[in-house]
Amino acid sequence: MKWPALALGLILWAPPGTAAAEILRIERRTVEDRALLLSAGVQLVYEYESGFLALADGAGPEDTLRRLGYDAEILDHREEGATYAVAGLRDGWSPDFQRACGEVLRFEENLAFLRFEGDVPEECVQSPRWFFQILDFRPLALPDPPPPEYAERQRRGEPLAVTPKPLVQSLVDSLDPSTLSGAWDAVIGGRFPNTYTTRHSLSSGCQTAVQGVFDEFAEWGLSPSLQDYRAGYAPNVIGTLTGRTNPERVYIVIGHLDDMPSSGAAPGADDNASGAAVVTAAARAMAPYAFANTVKFIACTGEEQGLYGSAAYADDAQARGEQIQAVLNADMIGWQGDGSPAAENLDLNYNASSQWLGLLFADCASAYATGCPVDAFSCASLTASDHYPFWQKGWSAVCGITDNEGYCSHAGHYPYYHTSNDTRANCGSPGFFYSAVKAYVATLAHLADPLCGPPAVPTGVSATPAGENRVEVAWTPGGGGLTYRVLRTRGGCASGEEALVLGETASAALTDEGASGGVPYAYRIQALDATGHCLSAPSDCAEAVTTGPCTEPPSFSGLSSVVNPGEATCSLDLSWEAAASYCGSSVTYNVYRSTSAGFVPDASTRIARGIVATAFRDAAGLALGTTYHYVVRAVDGGTGQEDGNLLVRSGTPTGSHSSFTALDEDFGSGIPGTWTVVDGGSGGGAASTWTTSNPGGRNATAPITDPFAIVDSDEAGTGATQDEQLITPVLDLSAATSVTLEFDHYFYRYESEVCDVDVRSSRTSGAWQNVGRWTGASTANPEH
Repeated sequence: MKWPALALGLILWAPPGTAAAEILRIERRTVEDRALLLSAGVQLVYEYESGFLALADGAGPEDTLRRLGYDAEILDHREEGATYAVAGLRDGWSPDFQRACGEVLRFEENLAFLRFEGDVPEECVQSPRWFFQILDFRPLALPDPPPPEYAERQRRGEPLAVTPKPLVQSLVDSLDPSTLSGAWDAVIGGRFPNTYTTRHSLSSGCQTAVQGVFDEFAEWGLSPSLQDYRAGYAPNVIGTLTGRTNPERVYIVIGHLDDMPSSGAAPGADDNASGAAVVTAAARAMAPYAFANTVKFIACTGEEQGLYGSAAYADDAQARGEQIQAVLNADMIGWQGDGSPAAENLDLNYNASSQWLGLLFADCASAYATGCPVDAFSCASLTASDHYPFWQKGWSAVCGITDNEGYCSHAGHYPYYHTSNDTRANCGSPGFFYSAVKAYVATLAHLADPLCGPPAVPTGVSATPAGENRVEVAWTPGGGGLTYRVLRTRGGCASGEEALVLGETASAALTDEGASGGVPYAYRIQALDATGHCLSAPSDCAEAVTTGPCTEPPSFSGLSSVVNPGEATCSLDLSWEAAASYCGSSVTYNVYRSTSAGFVPDASTRIARGIVATAFRDAAGLALGTTYHYVVRAVDGGTGQEDGNLLVRSGTPTGSHSSFTALDEDFGSGIPGTWTVVDGGSGGGAASTWTTSNPGGRNATAPITDPFAIVDSDEAGTGATQDEQLITPVLDLSAATSVTLEFDHYFYRYESEVCDVDVRSSRTSGAWQNVGRWTGASTANPEH
């Protein structure tokens, strides 16, 4: 049996849209240089403390620079096939190692600007001898101004004196060493399932760490989401605490989960379990509070490979119009330091437009008595971490690190960087880490502006049977202005069932008048403050069993699976785990079906009732290739009560076909509306992304015929950037045992382009997996 074949005809014509004849190095003059140069039309692509890199095609930019009085020199003439990088040199760097990796175009500060022919060797990317970063030549954006409350002070040159906010102080004071130590251990592997030896972005260990953070964010009510951005990479995980007054204003704390080495033992305690633990510790501490502004907690991946995860978030945020006010990046803040200075401080790096944030961070660390001395200074050269993509887009961001590793004349060298010896023990005393976490939380909470904190947890909870089907629940009141939320769970205090809100009251008692006789119930109380925004943690549990008729429906987890058996008659097999009756009766099941995914079960969609088994085959009038949606509900045999679950599972019958084509597309009528085009670049006009209009007038070679799908960065022109995706609709291949993917294409390589074909499915848990890559040379025209 063959899996369905996918036949495509496409051309990838990809000389780089950012191609320019020259890379210019421009001397910095003032803190306003970036805004001035960009406003004058100079295409800046990289900023560091001493200057900028710009792209120039022709004499125009150089004439502009001379007119403005800037000194500029040619760093390099861009060559076909060349890749460019910047490396922050560390102890152990040697000229011999550098020569083995690439050609140095310029040494400046602690930086080496490098050119590579072809792909960059992995040992150069991963080396502990430097901080390595590929230059992506993305155009820099004009810097955003500070938030209004800080902009005027900065304009007038006034200090950003911090007046401590009592709620922030309470939050900072709640950060005890035991909790912070647990957050750090959890990322290293102490609490999350310890099944990994590395958190390299492409490893299962990184996936495990991502899931651990996701589960914690969910537990704390932070509406977590995963952001897939690159085939095979563990996704970013994002928790959100939505602002109550200004939800559109977003403050971010970010730290990367991934680490090195890429195999074997790789605890990554300092780099960067310490930074990721800042994110999770801040999330846990701030979750019970309500804030005026929105806070996002981002544990990203792909940092070690090129800031891929943070860049993907910044790109997406820009596309969505997210109003990012400030970004706090934590990277390698766990090491206690080398004793210089004697009282170790946190090196905090900012660029010109982020000065307000750096100074505010230092003030908050002091004003809230975090115990963390902060040395905040201008260092636009430190770009090898996850704040940099936000700098590129003009947003304010800072990066904290114990010692700056030579950047901007700030010394200090962590000796276990990118080795298996990057352990908690080798980070030394954890006291510095604890104080640094407090400094981050103090700054983030101060910016987010707390409106209220969680009330005290109610105490003295009791639950007493009060006649048939009644339970009296009471507790000790916690003060004026509070209301109380009563939670009830079937099965008692040890039950794993979901707690449901029974009711709210301003008094210190509530009667449950719908309790089933003979069923144990657990009751917990939460206090809600006068603002209606802040809710306490649940109280201790009180349990009761009352008398009277039993009316509870069964305990049932819902439909487990829908499987296509692939037999001659179209059918689907449903199965589920057995339900349990609270009333001591037998249980039967009702089956509901619809062709609408969001349907609500009722008599009109019920296709079977009174089923005793925990499986059912549906073969009643199913149409080949149509997707059907099912809900199964449990019914108590004694009371007739049906549970109310809405869990939908779906399946598509295919019959016993041995081979079929699921998709065959030649783009003869354009790109179908069921396909998705993702434009990840900027500029380019009609050639900005995938199209069938052939804006460059390219000639097709049989079997590819015009029209065809093409992304043409040569036609997009100088200044455009391209990271383009063309995605098929989802295909149901559940009846197949193997898949054949076929297509005709032409990849034309000019400099450093890459063409990928990625696939994702239920078998990959939705993660993209690379099945084809072309780089380094053009293909045949065409290639099948």
